[in-house]
Amino acid sequence: MNEDKVEIMRQMVREARLEVTPEAEEKLARQVVELLYNVDILAEVEVGEGIQRLTLSPEELRPDEPLQPSSKEEALTNAPDSQDGFVVVPRVLPGEEDSNA
Repeated sequence: MNEDKVEIMRQMVREARLEVTPEAEEKLARQVVELLYNVDILAEVEVGEGIQRLTLSPEELRPDEPLQPSSKEEALTNAPDSQDGFVVVPRVLPGEEDSNA
């Protein structure tokens, strides 16, 4: 197995602060080597004319100019429901159904 790619995998594990057993590390290393192999193959593909890039360079972007912020009332006009100046959203956490904390 390519030792450079194994070291890349170990670096990714360290940076992600993952705890990986030696058995899982071996499997992960094989998967990373396979993934990087596939990326290398894709890098070799020649793209012909007529294929558009999906990214823009910084020179192609419009200038970032600050705009006047929307008022609270204007922002709430886009909300499906509001109450007392706040957007009302469905409860996503378990707990009391109607707490007025």
